[in-house]
Amino acid sequence: HLDKKEKLNMLVAQNVLTQMDNLRTYPVIHSRLHKGELAIHGWLYNIENAQLLAYDEEADDFLPPHSKIYADIEAAKAVKPGGLSVDPSEILPPPFTEPVQPYWPGAHRLSPEQAARLYRGAAV
Repeated sequence: HLDKKEKLNMLVAQNVLTQMDNLRTYPVIHSRLHKGELAIHGWLYNIENAQLLAYDEEADDFLPPHSKIYADIEAAKAVKPGGLSVDPSEILPPPFTEPVQPYWPGAHRLSPEQAARLYRGAAV
């Protein structure tokens, strides 16, 4: 029998898995996962002990994210987002681009209009 805290932890973990499955039902997500352009990660954070756990599909369990780091980098299997194997020669660093407004917080993920509205108080 599980106590209340164990039941809650189990429900939280199940909710993360359910939400990951839910995301996969969206056509754009499904397409990008299939192309290897996107990966879905499920994480649990235990605030009481500051423990982070990441869902591992192979183990079908939530494990510490560092548990799969290989001591010998040559033994590591290169994997595309979505879990597809990739030839290491295919892995290219992303091109470097300057942010549109590098002095604004969040400029790398906001359009100039959004950043102006948020950080300067500009009207829409």
